[in-house]
Amino acid sequence: QKANETIRDDTDLFTAVNQNFQTLGTYFSSINQTGEVTSLLADLGLSSMQIDDNDRGFTYKRSGPLDMRMNPDDNTETAYDLLRRLRVTKLKSMLKENSDEEFAAEIAAGVIGKGVKIPETTTELADRVRDIVRPLIGGENENGKMSKFEMKKTKKQLDSTIARVMQAIRIEVNGEFRVLEKLLDDVPKVLSPGGKAVFLTFHSGEDRRVK
Repeated sequence: QKANETIRDDTDLFTAVNQNFQTLGTYFSSINQTGEVTSLLADLGLSSMQIDDNDRGFTYKRSGPLDMRMNPDDNTETAYDLLRRLRVTKLKSMLKENSDEEFAAEIAAGVIGKGVKIPETTTELADRVRDIVRPLIGGENENGKMSKFEMKKTKKQLDSTIARVMQAIRIEVNGEFRVLEKLLDDVPKVLSPGGKAVFLTFHSGEDRRVK
């Protein structure tokens, strides 16, 4: 919608299509342009408009429901639904695969383990992860206190861990790796001879697949 509003006077030059990457091959086939694309740019990042909307659940810096669906109009499971469904072992492997999380086992057990109340909001999840990981990081001196440097370092480590957990869950909710792999499979089919494709990746999971 935003794209259409921006280029409404240049519709001969640009067409906005409300679909995700996995339909690329089907779309170009439907307009009889398979094998005719000269240049393709795939930006795999999030939109700031998605992050800034608390109701979407993409950020832990403000409270919002654990949703994380790229298209909230889809009748698919939310991040909260996913956490309710998963077993601890599955969440552990998901955190490792989707975000290379070092403390995957401890976080999985602490978020959805037996007798644990599953977080319902982004800030609840962030607080839970902090409580789980803080003792594992350490940083206190022999008196059990932290210097200002260690406090700052610990906060940065905790924030990075929370961001990785959120990333891993978001990737799973939206099937992002599956979609990317379908896109990579379709790219050689839609490009013309000598055509070029450029991918903007933002984390190691995407980078490994593209390379």
